[in-house]
Amino acid sequence: MKAFFLNIPAHGHVNPTLPLSREILKTGDVILYYNFSEFRSKIESFGIEFRPYPELDRSGIESENPIELISAIYRVTEELLPFLLKEVEREKPDYLIHDSLSLWGWILARITNLPSICSTTSFAIGYPVFEALTDFPFSVFRNFWQGRKKLLDLLLRRRRMRKVYNLPKRAIVDHIINTGDLNLVYTSKEFQPVYEVFEDQYEFIGPSVPVSQDSGDFPLDRLGSSKTIYISLGTLRNQRIDFYNSCIQEFQNSPYTIILSIGRNTQPEDLIAVPDNFIIKQSVPQIEVLKKTDLFISHGGMNSVMESLYYGVPLLVYPQTDEQAMVGRQVERLGAGLVLQEKESKKGIRIQSEKILGDPIYLKNAKDQETYLRGAGGLEKAIEKLEEFKKNKILSL
Repeated sequence: MKAFFLNIPAHGHVNPTLPLSREILKTGDVILYYNFSEFRSKIESFGIEFRPYPELDRSGIESENPIELISAIYRVTEELLPFLLKEVEREKPDYLIHDSLSLWGWILARITNLPSICSTTSFAIGYPVFEALTDFPFSVFRNFWQGRKKLLDLLLRRRRMRKVYNLPKRAIVDHIINTGDLNLVYTSKEFQPVYEVFEDQYEFIGPSVPVSQDSGDFPLDRLGSSKTIYISLGTLRNQRIDFYNSCIQEFQNSPYTIILSIGRNTQPEDLIAVPDNFIIKQSVPQIEVLKKTDLFISHGGMNSVMESLYYGVPLLVYPQTDEQAMVGRQVERLGAGLVLQEKESKKGIRIQSEKILGDPIYLKNAKDQETYLRGAGGLEKAIEKLEEFKKNKILSL
């Protein structure tokens, strides 16, 4: 069989899908993986056939404001659909796989009547999650106000596309919840907020975490003689020299080994003098480092949090976006770490870190999450559900 994988241009949404795509290839299916050209090398490195979307305006596609994000998604969808319809006619896929934010995948499935699988790289999202992890409904009003300049554009595009493609009415927030006939979530049911709301519609398969990783020239031999704290703000919003300098000031006379990943857009010489107990790199082999880490100070990206808990490492989450704040609150709710507020980022880093390191309950709860994530089924469960999906939705036709 042949599948289209229709993803969005975001590393956090692409990375978890690549091991799964490789496993699908082993079943004998063909995958044509669509994304923008900068993802070609990463996707092809997994032996997956890459197909580029046409280049177009993607501004706003990574906005943290839901109104701006959905407006951008509509603009991209409107431009991509004619291209994708031609691709379907030419390639004749048997089914579609699309990201939960890929509105173009959701609409394409309805236009073509192709069975679809939704790939969800964060939580399964819905109003109960917003109620549990945000100041809902005030967050909704705030987002509408902040995104008001894009609201008219969103509404006009939605109205136009509903007419052109005969689409059903949907609430605005539903355009970032684009479910399919099968819905895969890369976390465990225990980590999913208000799991009982989603258990009948979603399959929680756990994260796709590599067993090992090339460590290059990273000095792993320096780890283990003292407690290790690993600090990283991810790959996107990581140009925070002020935060990195605060970390250096707070931990320079501490008994800990500190690994500080500063990202490729920050140079080590941009920082204040580096103490001997620090290892500062622009990138680190995160999997290998987590195996030897006692605490991860993280931005709270879902993939990083999953990797940390997969290795039983508690977290101090310093969110840079609203979505990361939600992930951090769930970590805190489960007792596997704490959230570092912006106002604490200069003087509270060491205090909060030592609170986690000094109380064994955080390590215990992180280890519990490790058990749940490792027991969620992983790629084996995903392939099992895929085969059931093909049997029920394709072969039965």
